[in-house]
Amino acid sequence: MKTKKTHLKIVSIETEDQAKEERRNKRKAVTEERDNESDGLSIDRDERRAVLAEFIDRIDQHFSETAFQFAGGLADNSLNFSEGEELPDFFNRLHPWTKPYRARIKALLQTHNVQGDPLTQDLDNELDVLEWTYQETSFKLGILAGARLAGCSPQKVRKMAEFLVGNLR
Repeated sequence: MKTKKTHLKIVSIETEDQAKEERRNKRKAVTEERDNESDGLSIDRDERRAVLAEFIDRIDQHFSETAFQFAGGLADNSLNFSEGEELPDFFNRLHPWTKPYRARIKALLQTHNVQGDPLTQDLDNELDVLEWTYQETSFKLGILAGARLAGCSPQKVRKMAEFLVGNLR
């Protein structure tokens, strides 16, 4: 009996799990590339802890100064606070990599701004990520300020800040 030979070969069919794993690896590579670019511009946990402690001290300073300014009367009140860092300054200290990264993206967009181009879309998406990081960090710092305003003790607010040390991007 003669057997028939076929020239078919077995083709592996990519499963849904393999496709998800491949996408996850691509995202991880992009994230690692971004992290490598920010080397030298990131801060460690102790530095974050110090910045957040300064932020809490600044909140207390604002509350103290506000009480004295309102005591002087509301009719002629300019609310001039002492010199010190404000929210954008604390954000830049917590995320020092964002300023040069934003400048680089904007420079690339100025030289290569073609609508519908995938590179332009990717750069726009990166700007959105930066904006989201700013909003998320500002929201978290606002929670600390709100907790202090609501009457939480400085020790309680510092405990809350300790939670943020590990959760800031």
